[in-house]
Amino acid sequence: MWNGGAEDADANGKLKLERAAEYIDLLVHQKLVEGRKRDVGALLVYGSPETNNKLADEDEEQYKTVNLMRELGPFDLDFRYILERALPRGDEPGDFFDALVVAIEEIKVFCRELKYDKRIQLVTDGESFINPEGYEAIGNMLLNSGIALDVIGLDFDDPMADPPFVQEKKSNTKRTNEAFLEEFCNKYGGNLYPSVSADQDLRGFQSKKTKPAATFNGLITLGDPISSPDSSLQIQVKGYLKTGELKIPSAKKHSAIPTPADFEGVRTHIVTMKRTYSRAMEEGEDPNIPAGDIKTFQKEDLLSAYRYGRQLVPLSLADAEAMKLQSNKGMEVVGSLRVEDLRSIEFLLMNQVLMLVPASEGLEVVYPYHALRVALEASKSVLITRYVRIDDSQPKMGALWADLVDKCLYWCQLPFAEDVREFQFESMTALFQEVGAVNDSDVATGLSQLSPSNPSGTPSASGSRGTSHVTMSSTPIPASAPPTGATGMSSFGRGKRARFDRRKKLKAEVDAAMDDLITAMDLTKAGGIDENGERTEALPPSSVFNPGYQRLWAAVGFRAMHPDAPLEPPNPELLNPFLPREDITEAAREAAKRVAECFDLKFAEESADGRRKAKGKRKRDVAPAGAQGDGGAGAGVDDVRHADDGMGNELDDADATAKRSRVVGAASDGMKAEPSSHGNGSFSTVAASGTEDMSFEDMFREPVVGRVTAADPVTEFEAIVQSKLGGEQGFKTAIEQMQNVIRELAFYALDSSDFVKPISALKSLRRVSKIEQEFSSFNSFLASFKEDLTKSGATQMRKRFWEEMKKEHIDPIKSSEVEEGYFGEAMNDEVRQSFPTSNWY
Repeated sequence: MWNGGAEDADANGKLKLERAAEYIDLLVHQKLVEGRKRDVGALLVYGSPETNNKLADEDEEQYKTVNLMRELGPFDLDFRYILERALPRGDEPGDFFDALVVAIEEIKVFCRELKYDKRIQLVTDGESFINPEGYEAIGNMLLNSGIALDVIGLDFDDPMADPPFVQEKKSNTKRTNEAFLEEFCNKYGGNLYPSVSADQDLRGFQSKKTKPAATFNGLITLGDPISSPDSSLQIQVKGYLKTGELKIPSAKKHSAIPTPADFEGVRTHIVTMKRTYSRAMEEGEDPNIPAGDIKTFQKEDLLSAYRYGRQLVPLSLADAEAMKLQSNKGMEVVGSLRVEDLRSIEFLLMNQVLMLVPASEGLEVVYPYHALRVALEASKSVLITRYVRIDDSQPKMGALWADLVDKCLYWCQLPFAEDVREFQFESMTALFQEVGAVNDSDVATGLSQLSPSNPSGTPSASGSRGTSHVTMSSTPIPASAPPTGATGMSSFGRGKRARFDRRKKLKAEVDAAMDDLITAMDLTKAGGIDENGERTEALPPSSVFNPGYQRLWAAVGFRAMHPDAPLEPPNPELLNPFLPREDITEAAREAAKRVAECFDLKFAEESADGRRKAKGKRKRDVAPAGAQGDGGAGAGVDDVRHADDGMGNELDDADATAKRSRVVGAASDGMKAEPSSHGNGSFSTVAASGTEDMSFEDMFREPVVGRVTAADPVTEFEAIVQSKLGGEQGFKTAIEQMQNVIRELAFYALDSSDFVKPISALKSLRRVSKIEQEFSSFNSFLASFKEDLTKSGATQMRKRFWEEMKKEHIDPIKSSEVEEGYFGEAMNDEVRQSFPTSNWY
């Protein structure tokens, strides 16, 4: 409801009617986004030039200027259109209680005796006279009908605002009405919101209110109630999801063609999707359908099938039923752990957290429940349980513990062996020691150390790939040895630090500086001031909103009302929680400076291509074949790290590491990388002995891909080609492997979705063959491959693959694609004959 002069403006020159419409529009927008489908609303204006309500029809002298603009019904865009474009304008006086009685009557007629959450929201400037006569009866009508009342007062005094708001030059009528409305709301359960506070709340971000729904209703069982009923316990509980990720809704398909359908009176462009199941028939499979024709199947005719190697194994409905695990709903305790034991595996907790509460308020349920909770708190224990949500569903293992704050039980799933992801990382042991210190444990972690027989610091390795034998000194360097800055060596000259250790100060100084930085960035006391005058936590989850979700609905709401206008930029407040806070940054400035002084840091400049490189880092060329580099003949691993990628692009750290790993992988097989005549970044391989130019950590890297397989043929093939490992023979072997993999993938494809990988492999093979001048090899393979796909008796799937090749324009390499003068004066007959002379397709 709204009451106020339509043409009255506020201090900023904005019409009060427009402000009131904005507040109601924000309420309607929230209903359109988050409201339930059964939510209904009406729009009532009093102080209107027109009168439109049922009570006024019965008594023409009463309820004047009360205009029911929209009857109770579902919220939709029309509601917002009325607020923006169709509100009446005028300065007619209106009675607050007349409008309130009309609103109560509308709700009572619509809801009858059904159970609804009923609410009246009034927006007023308080400038219209209110007749208080009989207000007690109307207040009792609100209470008896179960209707809540919210009043938003435009420019009402707000002492709780920050800063407090007090309207200047307030009229006596408004001052009287403010006091009366506050008294009325307090007496009859209403709420009065000054517009300053209401504006902040309505324009702020709104989170979806989810009605609690139990996802589990069953028993917690301790012991065996069948064989040992006297020593077992069963507690009936309900489980509610404590947290659940809010999924951003997916967009519906919308027809751009103007042929809307009529759906309950609303014209819509929503399209429906129909799914069909079909496949090409084989020769002799159905006498009524020619081979190659498509046959459509009903969903009821289909079976579930699982890929088993390269075949699909179908399972009948009986098989699917027999596959189900016979399990009974419930949560059975299988053992317990101490809380400190759970902390060692708490990072394994997965999925959503379940809050377990008593299923009823009966003492036979509440007492055992709280007895178990108190016992877990007192013993500091956690129960490991077997959880089955519904009968015959897959059982899960989980941890059950008592929460001291919420006074309830929580359960969270634990992973199975198949769910755990194991990753190997380089050991951080060196960072727990003094700078330059070494010990025997560094051998196992792969950290570089020195040997009295090897003063140069070069590890010695022998044996086949993956087997390394390193002789190291067991003499530790004293912890008191002072660091020498960025050199990475202690003053004894005996300990080579790990490559990731860039400390310039002693461990104690580094630890203290890092502790100070973490303390300076503490958020637990960085929030506002609570009612007790104490600092609160900053960025609690309840105050950090999902930016994608909020931005989506702000954009949708704007586009609904303004189809042609450009979208408004996102609210800056939306991203503030994800940006550094100025107060935290300033408080941590000195601590961060001390941390930076503890390490050998280099400023990273951004180059023109967007990559970052350390300031002062110089690109070094790879030494030519036979030249003496830092580590002897040929190119060392360090040279490869600073080389380009063969296409003129300087490698960053990640790319250099990847390229170096290929070279090192070959070196551990008795090969050594050496520059070829193709220029910087290209390498051939020559026989080598020992591990010249190889650092210790290089020997632990993943080996190079040695062959092309069906798993990832394009990546594996191009990795071998780029590395030039194996020389000319290795390249020809890779081409043969690629051709065999393409045949295998194409010939054993089960449906057209399996064509993606062989088609990509064909394109890669053609591209590489053209670059490496393997015209004859590729064209001969493609001709033979075409014959196998199109010959008489070939399966329909092979013929379909040939059609896919034609659609992708995969054809032999033509002579027109070869640069003029490439072959000189004469062309080899074999090469000439390999070029297509007629229409390939």
